[in-house]
Amino acid sequence: MENTKTSEKPEISILLPAIRVNEWVRVYDSLSQATKRNFELIIVGPFALPENLQKVTNIKYCKDFGCPTRASSIASLMAEGELISWFTDDGTYNAGSLDLVIDELREMGEDEKNIVTSKYGEGNHNDPAHASDEYWTLNYHPAISSPFAPDHWITFNTAIMYRSYYEKLGGVDCEFEHVAIADADLAYRAYQDGANVKMVNVKTYHCAHGQPDHQPIAECHVKNDEPLIHSKYRDPNWRDNVKISIDINNWKKASSVWERRFKRL
Repeated sequence: MENTKTSEKPEISILLPAIRVNEWVRVYDSLSQATKRNFELIIVGPFALPENLQKVTNIKYCKDFGCPTRASSIASLMAEGELISWFTDDGTYNAGSLDLVIDELREMGEDEKNIVTSKYGEGNHNDPAHASDEYWTLNYHPAISSPFAPDHWITFNTAIMYRSYYEKLGGVDCEFEHVAIADADLAYRAYQDGANVKMVNVKTYHCAHGQPDHQPIAECHVKNDEPLIHSKYRDPNWRDNVKISIDINNWKKASSVWERRFKRL
């Protein structure tokens, strides 16, 4: 582990709503290998920052017991990078991957509505579906699909975008509890606003799947997040009814304690 902070502001801020404190050093180390650029990692979660990360100057930390979208939103308000992206602490970045994606974004020009997405691996095997571009589209997945959205629209699980544009959109909507489906909602709003989205054939990171602590996430998907996104985008008039830009402080409306998970601690 090395401190990669310079005196300059970070080029990219990585938001990390986090619960797996034993994985944070590994996440940071992988991020250090994923980019040579100046970056910051912003961790928001209920557990104290490990001692060997406390003096790393390109890590910011905030203690919070809220749901992952609330944590991600709080992290975004602490960001200083020109670019912004997000991650979860059940995975690690692949070496050099962020630099490849950022290079693609820079090559698109300076329009703040330019956004680049990439791919990721999951679990202990290589799912053939992950290799296809179709897999990464909104309409490939029943949980987030809409009959009233174009089939080429891509979800934002791995998006890198300009922070100024992220803030104009208001970031993730904390009516959703978990970031996975909230990222899809962010994609719908960005596309409706005319964002220029490019998918690149880069596997940015690899994440675990089916961990024992996954149950609260599965619950919130079924009981809250999926019904919510369907109510918004399976409405034939959604383009007239859904707000593109939301209040970036909407995290304040989310509960300060995510009961699905932290009542179990």
